[in-house]
Amino acid sequence: MREILFIVLVIGGLFAKAQDQTQQPVDSIPLELQKKIFIYNASRQYNDPVVNRMALYNLLAENPNNYALRDSLAILYLQQQEFASAALVAQEVASVIPDNMFATEIAATAFERLGVKNRALSFYEILYLNDSDNLGFLYKIAFLQYDLKLVEEAMASAIQIESKEMASETMLIFPTADKNGQEVSMKLGAARLKGMVEELRDDREKAKEYYEEVLRQMPEFEVVKQQLVDLDK
Repeated sequence: MREILFIVLVIGGLFAKAQDQTQQPVDSIPLELQKKIFIYNASRQYNDPVVNRMALYNLLAENPNNYALRDSLAILYLQQQEFASAALVAQEVASVIPDNMFATEIAATAFERLGVKNRALSFYEILYLNDSDNLGFLYKIAFLQYDLKLVEEAMASAIQIESKEMASETMLIFPTADKNGQEVSMKLGAARLKGMVEELRDDREKAKEYYEEVLRQMPEFEVVKQQLVDLDK
């Protein structure tokens, strides 16, 4: 995710308010605002998230319509794993500026971490509509659809992923017994999901076919080997 250079944003906001469009010297910024900008930058430099957040709120009080500052507040909350606050701030920004994909992605991530899967799905769908080449978004969508028991939609998304050439080249990391993880192509990850969808439909035979097909292509895929064992119990 991109970093936002607040001093530029704040000064830029001041420039926009000026009657002429000529560049203003830094010392034309009110001293109190210069202090707030300094506190913000210093708290970032010294990794003090509490002061950093308060500095952001102070800057926001000076610039309530500067949604770039709200973007920055949202990412700060996300980095601090305060997902509810991140979701609320990002959702507000995305509602006011629908084409702000930065806020949309923060909202998608935060709602997913909170387990609010229907809201996360909505934001990931917006992201994918905006960037249909990003298979990561489609993969997230597919599994959220599965989690929400939207079986037809999940199956359609899995098939769509499999059809993409990039899916064979995009690698995912799956857990292994030795905890080292295992690289698997997104195409096989989508094929596995098809088996999971069939399990959700209670079609064990069809699920078994999908899992066995995945293992024919990658016999060492541990997660699917275990799923097949569990299916036979």
